[in-house]
This record gives sequence, C-alpha cells and structure tokens, in this order.
Amino acid sequence: MRIGIALPQFGPQSRRVDEIIPFAVEAERLGAASLWVADRLYAPAEPVVGYAGGDDIPAEFRRVFDPFALLSAVATHTSTATLGSSVLNLPWYQPVALARLLTSIDLLSGGRLLPGFGIGWSPDEYRASGVPWKGRGARFDEALDLIDLAWTADVLSYEGEHHSVPAGYVDLKPARKPPVHLGGFSRTALQRIARRGAGWLPILQVGATAQDPAPLVAAREQIGVPTPAVLRLNAGRDTPLSALADTALASAQAGFDDLFVDLSYVVDEPSEALDRFADLLARTA
Repeated sequence: MRIGIALPQFGPQSRRVDEIIPFAVEAERLGAASLWVADRLYAPAEPVVGYAGGDDIPAEFRRVFDPFALLSAVATHTSTATLGSSVLNLPWYQPVALARLLTSIDLLSGGRLLPGFGIGWSPDEYRASGVPWKGRGARFDEALDLIDLAWTADVLSYEGEHHSVPAGYVDLKPARKPPVHLGGFSRTALQRIARRGAGWLPILQVGATAQDPAPLVAAREQIGVPTPAVLRLNAGRDTPLSALADTALASAQAGFDDLFVDLSYVVDEPSEALDRFADLLARTA
C-alpha cells in the first residue's frame, strides 16, 4: 500500500508557514509516498452551493495557500514522494500558461508531478475567477487538449470554441508526460475519465466509523477500462485513527492501494498531523 498526506495548505495548519517545508521533508522521511494540494479560490459568505452537498463552506476554506507555490517549494526540498493535486479546477486557468507552470514544477521535482484536474462545484468561485459556469465541461475538454499539445507537440496550435492559440513553439517539456488524473463521481465525469484520464481521483469521507469502499468499486466498473486511482481519505475531528486505518486497509483490499489522507479538518498543528500520519502508517504496515 502507498500512503501519502495532504500538505498543510488549509486553515489553522497553514498559519505555521515556517513548518510547511519541514512538514514535507518529515512526511517523506516517515514514508509518505505522495504529498498533495487542493484548489480553493475563496470561501463565499453566502454560497450558492455548499461544500459536499451541504449548505455552508468549511471555515478552513477562508485561508488557503496557492497550490502551485506549495508544490514548487516542496519540489526542491523532497526527492522521492509523488507531488499531486486533488484537484485543480481546470476551467479556471488559461491552459497554455497552466501547462508551463505544471511543466516547471515537474522539472523542478525531477518528474514527480501527478496533476489531478476537476471541473469544480462552486458557481461562486467560477464567478470570482471570471470564467462562466455555463460551458465548463467544454472548457475542461479543450484545456485537456491544449495541455496535452503543450507537453507533446513540436508546434502548438489550437482552435476551439473557448480557446484559440496561433501556431507557435513550446520547447519546455516535462521530464516525462505527467499522468493526468481526473476527479469526479458523476456519470459524465466517469465517462470523461474513461476517455481522457490516465487515472482517477476518488474521495471517501471517513466519519466515526470505517467506510466501505464498495461504492468506489462500482464506480470504477462504470469507467469500463483498467484505471489507476489515488484515493483521497477525508477525515474530520470526530474521526478516530482506527476508522481511518480500517478504511485504508479495506480500500487497499478492494484495489485502491494508492491513497492519501487529508488531516486539514482534524488537527490545527502540522506537527499533530505528522504524529497521526506516523501512527496511521504503523497501523497499516
């Protein structure tokens, strides 16, 4: 089993700025297979749509480090852990500029980048980013096209409904073509993963008891092709470590043996998150 951890990017943990790099270094020393960031623009005061189908937005979303800055910093201080995003909200970004940014991070890390993209769920954040909510699926697909071209083509040229790029050269290429993983659980998202993704980024929310990964197994079957996956385990303050460990073990047995834990909502100090991560590694060894 490969187990990673989310970086201290959100909420109280992110206030310990001087501990972010030591956190990444120590997590890798403990055995973290991967280090992860997410992507939130801001926390709407009166959200049109709440987080995870709820009515509100977690307080942790009020303070969020830029994912690209974190990955760039961590890339130069670690050597073995995969550096992943789960997920970047792809339609928010200009694809050619994003490809350059991700290529730079991949090169700085020695080819360890695993870019994960999602379509997003917040109309408020779309409005704040200046990108229309309508047509986001088409924007997503065009962005995938452009990023792939930027990474592979000798001459970059593209003409789509939402993006137009005159012919030109992009000689900066990643160390190897990064394996693009896609998030999502809807039928449309799973179909897109089957067509376009090198992998899938599912999520399980772990509460007071261990979670059954059976719904993920069923969703994976819907994808219809053998698809690598990195499972995100979200935990809350009421989540005992035993439930997290049991969920990780059950998920690995079900075929999801590459995963990471997000302890952003569990403890306020990065050092506490590392202690729990070390305990989790011991329980799942």
